[in-house]
Parts: sequence; structure tokens; C-alpha cells
Amino acid sequence: MSIHVSDVPPVRQGVLDVSGASPRRRFFQVLAHFTPDASDDDGSPAAVVERERLLYFSSVEGRDDLYRYNQREARSVLEVLQDFRTCRPPMEWLLEASPIMKPRQYSIASSARCAEQMGQGSVIRIKRFSLGTDDFHLRVL
Repeated sequence: MSIHVSDVPPVRQGVLDVSGASPRRRFFQVLAHFTPDASDDDGSPAAVVERERLLYFSSVEGRDDLYRYNQREARSVLEVLQDFRTCRPPMEWLLEASPIMKPRQYSIASSARCAEQMGQGSVIRIKRFSLGTDDFHLRVL
């Protein structure tokens, strides 16, 4: 059975950031745990190499290399999963280790249609508040 990320409620509702934020070291620890090693029946040579690399990234010694691979290249959860194809984490572990989407404090927009000869833009500061329901209402300040 194949599950697409848009089929999972937390991802669909925009709670988890699987295509934007770079995953942290904990994510690589989870991936290493669910990647076969040499003692497993399905421990192919590619899987063993990927597991060793994931363990290295999740170690203190691999911190600088993890930064270069992950943060500096701005890799997302989905891109990391594409790089480590032999990893098979259960969905609940994947969701637990994925970064949570951060709320936006403001929104910026611009359009050349409004004024072609001059730059024009708008900045909106967003304040979110709840009325005791699950719905959030936006108030533009």
C-alpha cells in the first residue's frame, strides 16, 4: 500500500513542513533506525552504505557534514527521503520526526500590474487569535 503525503491529515492541514524546512539530527537518527544493515535479510550493499551515512550524520562527529548536506543546501524532508531510498520508516515515526511548520508573522506581496513604472508592494502583519474553536481568524494590523 502506498501513502502519499497529502493523504495524511497533519501534512494536508499544513502542520508538518515536509517540503520546506530542513530536518534536524533526530530525523536522521530515525531514518538510520529503519534502514537495513548487513545482518538483515534485505541488507543490500546500498542499504548498508546509506545506514552508515545516516548514523554518521546523526553523530556528534558528523555534525559539520550534516550541516553542509542539510542546512546549507536547504534540503527538505522529501529530498532527504529521495536521497536515502532504502530507508523504510513507518508513517507514525516519519511524522514524529518531521519538522513542524512555523507560523508566519507577516506576509509580503508585490505586483507589476498595479504600477508598471514604479515599485509597489504591501506588507501585512498577521495577528492570529482564536474564538474558542479550531478555526483561526486573521486580523490585519
